[in-house]
Amino acid sequence: MYHYQTLAQFAKVNPPSFYTAGYEKLLMEAVEHFNMRSRLAANPKEILELRVLDAGTLKLVFASENRLNEPQISRSLRVFSMYLIREDAEPSFRHLVTGKRLFRMESSEIEAVEPAPKAMDTPPPACNGLSMAHRLLTLLLADEDDVQAEACVREIEKILKKWEKSRRAE
Repeated sequence: MYHYQTLAQFAKVNPPSFYTAGYEKLLMEAVEHFNMRSRLAANPKEILELRVLDAGTLKLVFASENRLNEPQISRSLRVFSMYLIREDAEPSFRHLVTGKRLFRMESSEIEAVEPAPKAMDTPPPACNGLSMAHRLLTLLLADEDDVQAEACVREIEKILKKWEKSRRAE
């Protein structure tokens, strides 16, 4: 795997802050969408980290199965950007597109990682524990009175107990 870092800023002059209410949720949805769609690509990729560095700068770290040349790095995030400007997104970044660009990006390769041998019980990359926990917390904290969320928690609890029991039996 090859790891890349991209710093992204809105291309539009005087853009809103990345700390604007609703933007964090939209950005995380875009990451999930990117990761889901990219699994099916000829060169699978996965966004491993998205962090707001300051009001005007995002840091994205992503992995690619194949090495990307310099111009490909930023273009690899097109699915991510397109999700952010879609018509049905609310909030949306579509009003921030200028010159057919949403972001100005500066990208670089940060490391190449040798693939680890795959074990039968290793979860797929899109289901790593940290990203799953983040998704779960985001969903559950969105509405604490959500009956479906409570049912989901109970179901996950059953699965965890069953898994723990099977681990103790080994």
